[in-house]
Amino acid sequence: KKLNKDISASTYTDITTQVTVGNSAPSFTSGPAENTASTNTAPTSIGGTVQFNATATDDNGEGYYLIVCSTNSVTAGSSGASPTCGATTYCKNATAISSGTSTSCSYTTVAGDAWSNAWYAFVCDNNSTAATCSSYSQGSGDSGSPFFVNHPPVFTVIGSNTPQNPGSNLTWTTTASDPDTGSTVELLVCKTNAMSSGACTGGNWCTSTAVASNPTCSYSIPTPTADGSYDT
Repeated sequence: KKLNKDISASTYTDITTQVTVGNSAPSFTSGPAENTASTNTAPTSIGGTVQFNATATDDNGEGYYLIVCSTNSVTAGSSGASPTCGATTYCKNATAISSGTSTSCSYTTVAGDAWSNAWYAFVCDNNSTAATCSSYSQGSGDSGSPFFVNHPPVFTVIGSNTPQNPGSNLTWTTTASDPDTGSTVELLVCKTNAMSSGACTGGNWCTSTAVASNPTCSYSIPTPTADGSYDT
């Protein structure tokens, strides 16, 4: 006995799977780094510039912004705009940079900066609908975070044991210190109101050694020396 099975129709179900790929953040390929390095032995003067260099790429081929903040806090911009820091913005690109292209931004130091200033660099893309920022980087070595700002000494009092006779020592005393960690101060008593590169250009009466605070120095008055007043 033969059994015939007639398959007159087959039913197929089409399953379409949609995969949504999220926007990925750009990433550093070089840097970030200070140019030149601002260190505790070579700090930046007030009014000087700290430049930050970096290169980043974006897997989606989008442009990116470099932004350097005072804390680990950044928010990507909207509609392709530049990002913002959660606290102080040291610097950032005004316009987006092409993926793979190097860039830099600069910060001008001010008197209100601390001696040591931590920084956190990010790169953020300019995606118009879902912009994303990288994790922070602080660079490495001397060219990495922090940068240092050199402040002038605090000089409040100067006095001397004048007058003195020839053959005696005339001594100047001060109340002075440097606000920067580990820095020392030196007293120079000049013969004229002229100084360059830490030296009296018109001659000096005395110069102290570098000390932590309150430097003093003395001048041995030769014999003979005419009676009178002398500029200091």
